[in-house]
Amino acid sequence: MKKRLFITTLCSVFLFSCSLFDQYSVYEYGEFNETPFERIENANFYRQGEIPSYSYGNGSIDDYIPSSIFSGSGMKMIPSIGKQKLLVIPVDFAEYPSSSLPSSSIKDIESVFFGGASCNQYESVASFFDKSSLGRFQLSGTVAKSWYRSPYSYADLASQTGSVANKRSLTDIYNGALTWFKANNPDFDLSSYYVGGEVPMYLVYSAPYSGENGGASNRNSFFWAFTINSPAPISWSALGMMHRDGIKVDAHTFIHETSHLLGLDDYYSTSPYGGSVSPVSPLGRMDMMDCSLGDHNCFSKYMLGWSRPFVPTSSCSITLHPSMGSNEFILLSPSWNGTPYDEYIAIEYYTPNGLNFVDSAYRDDESMRLFTESGIKVYHVDARLGLYEPPARLVSYLDPSINKSDTAFFNIIRNNSLPNPTGDKVDTSSCLIQLLDKSSGSASLSSYYIAGENIKDFPAGDGKNAHIRDALFKKGDSFCIDTFTDFAFHSGLEMNISFTVRDLLPGFATIDIQFK
Repeated sequence: MKKRLFITTLCSVFLFSCSLFDQYSVYEYGEFNETPFERIENANFYRQGEIPSYSYGNGSIDDYIPSSIFSGSGMKMIPSIGKQKLLVIPVDFAEYPSSSLPSSSIKDIESVFFGGASCNQYESVASFFDKSSLGRFQLSGTVAKSWYRSPYSYADLASQTGSVANKRSLTDIYNGALTWFKANNPDFDLSSYYVGGEVPMYLVYSAPYSGENGGASNRNSFFWAFTINSPAPISWSALGMMHRDGIKVDAHTFIHETSHLLGLDDYYSTSPYGGSVSPVSPLGRMDMMDCSLGDHNCFSKYMLGWSRPFVPTSSCSITLHPSMGSNEFILLSPSWNGTPYDEYIAIEYYTPNGLNFVDSAYRDDESMRLFTESGIKVYHVDARLGLYEPPARLVSYLDPSINKSDTAFFNIIRNNSLPNPTGDKVDTSSCLIQLLDKSSGSASLSSYYIAGENIKDFPAGDGKNAHIRDALFKKGDSFCIDTFTDFAFHSGLEMNISFTVRDLLPGFATIDIQFK
């Protein structure tokens, strides 16, 4: 089950009601990008083309994207390459009937999912994925024109917590909503919606979400935002989560949850904690899959099939264009298997424009704001796959000598739900992806780590301080030369590659790579 940390601040620059425009605008997609990735060779590096299949015992993994990697586990994902449709159904409750909602509610939902710029504070779900994927993934669909009444009362679901119970109830609502939609739309053709024999669906509910109106947030509550991928790709979020101060609609939560429908995991820690700020934040909150901010990072885009890395083979210099608009990144590894599913360093050039602009320019809270400056972001990724037997028993890391049974499936072993820190340090040995803290010069992760451009502490609850740390590499900064000397791969491999940022210009950065 996927949960998210909900954020509530946006600048008043966006306080324009859709009613001022007196119309609903549909997002106009750019040209669909079907251009295959081609391998580009250089004397000392190459840019990867199509990803090769990976032989494993008596089987193989044919396609390294989440929708196929996880299929054997029973999870269903929306394919992240191509054109796909999503069915969106509003759900109300007897205690919170649709008759008590603004008459524009259905149009608001349409704006959030498939609308143009005029009625969205940020991007719609459709426009975000079209832009983030550079046209490789285009999501369209339908919003039901009326509200499906939940078979459960609000009171019954409000007293329920836990992933098992929540999944069971959401599955019941999904099945009932799909039957209801088919009965009320007998001529509607759902054939182009199906994924793995099921209709992917986003359910938007009328009731208050946990934590609304100043209440205590409970991410185990049924009334939060979460996604399940079995028996179908299903997301569940509140109508109230698409508004800031009840005015122009906002899609951040819905983009985050739809990303789960494509197979991405949460990059914040979902381990239990107290206080107002999580003590563990491997990405420093700076990501769509962390605090629902900005564009997807280069690792997410690589997994989704939207990018390919530059891979140095010996000491060289690589020109790296801003990730926003190019999806370029550099991959460093002493022994790489040629897929997203390995352990490596990933380097991208961040700029506060495009999908990053709103969350860098119009958020006052420094602990919930993207970088306002440009710079190089460096990630330690450990996305190695494991072989599992149902329901979820780990057999082995990828070991080609082990034959895969008919019931076994592959999955990423690690995630970012790390244990609470001991003292001021966090054990990152089980971390999926970590944004390295440039200002510390250390690969270790501080508790209450928040990425930023300043170095500042502030109260975070539980008698602790949150630590804002400058995480952007600038001109002259280096990795594994005289900094990050404590860096180590979880696999035990020695890091024999270092780099220095030689130039950082508005249109490109030059990264000098050194092999030992």
